[in-house]
Amino acid sequence: MMPSDMQKPMDMRVIRKRVSVRNFSDKPISDGAINDMLEAARLVPTPGNGQGHIIGVIKDQELKTKLAQAAGGQMRIATAPVVFALCGDIPECENISLLCHVVGKCFLHPV
Repeated sequence: MMPSDMQKPMDMRVIRKRVSVRNFSDKPISDGAINDMLEAARLVPTPGNGQGHIIGVIKDQELKTKLAQAAGGQMRIATAPVVFALCGDIPECENISLLCHVVGKCFLHPV
């Protein structure tokens, strides 16, 4: 049976309705909501269940601005109340870890 012949899972509707947000509210995001998002990310399957990634949760304005500049000047990143910095490559994770350690204004959440 070809994939197109298979019944599409209900979750595909959610994926197809996804949008990219470019304007952010200044309303704070609760730690509970952040933890729920991190838990959802933790449950995402990875090859061999390796879980070879970490997520930096960044709320500090100065660090968000630096991250926006480092991301090719995408300054809208700096306007988000919270930024999740995802790293899947171990050397890159170490760089984010070092940056967070030096700045001391974000925490890393192993997923």
